[in-house]
Amino acid sequence: MKSKCLQTLPDEVQKMLKATGKNIKVARARRKMPRRELAMRAQISEPTLKTLEDGSPKVSIGIFLKVLFILDLHKDFEKLASPERDKEGTYRETMRMPKRVHGKKRLEDMI
Repeated sequence: MKSKCLQTLPDEVQKMLKATGKNIKVARARRKMPRRELAMRAQISEPTLKTLEDGSPKVSIGIFLKVLFILDLHKDFEKLASPERDKEGTYRETMRMPKRVHGKKRLEDMI
């Protein structure tokens, strides 16, 4: 049974997967690394690597990252969802903050 999630991927996500798969294929070719060698080093089958290079969403993120690691292209991955880049989250957090901050009332001030 096919996953409904995979059938309803936004076009932008599909384009990103295809572009990244193509980039991985180019990186492998630049290194003159046969598909068989990269698949062996990643401990995956050649058809799985081809599926990844074709931009399929069926390949797990773990395999995806392992291939990027082998090609030394993984270093910026953790920045993708970093709090510093989350403009929407920062905006929402700011909107929840109190508008004014009052100091604590002291008994001396009340007398």
